[in-house]
Amino acid sequence: MNPPAAPALLSLPAAGSLADLPLAGLVLSLERQRWCGALHLERPGVSKRIVMVDGAPIIAESNLASESLGVLLLDQERISRADHARLSQRVQEDSCKEGAALLDLRLLDPKELFLALKEQLRRRVLECFAWSSGEWRLQPGER
Repeated sequence: MNPPAAPALLSLPAAGSLADLPLAGLVLSLERQRWCGALHLERPGVSKRIVMVDGAPIIAESNLASESLGVLLLDQERISRADHARLSQRVQEDSCKEGAALLDLRLLDPKELFLALKEQLRRRVLECFAWSSGEWRLQPGER
């Protein structure tokens, strides 16, 4: 008896609409193809960039202030409002990323930062699965 054939890979265009291809189907296809690159998602007022390696999201960027690392930590009560204010000031003054400022201010240790970034990635990506409309674009990258 022969093993079942692998499912055919969907040939994806460079861009499209989430109304035509919902995010779940798009991400599943990218995962099956072990795709590497950046998936750009946009809808009015929201822009996200999800970097994928071998079909798995490793970085998610967002233009929403509500999805910042500092806000996530504040919401989880892992930093105080005063700590958040210090963090925001350091990021603005030094033009650095929140993660670097969190370490510099000793608000998180490296392991805590890794776990917080992992949770931020998960939340930023999951939020997009609720989108019934919007546009997507693929920007292939190297492994």
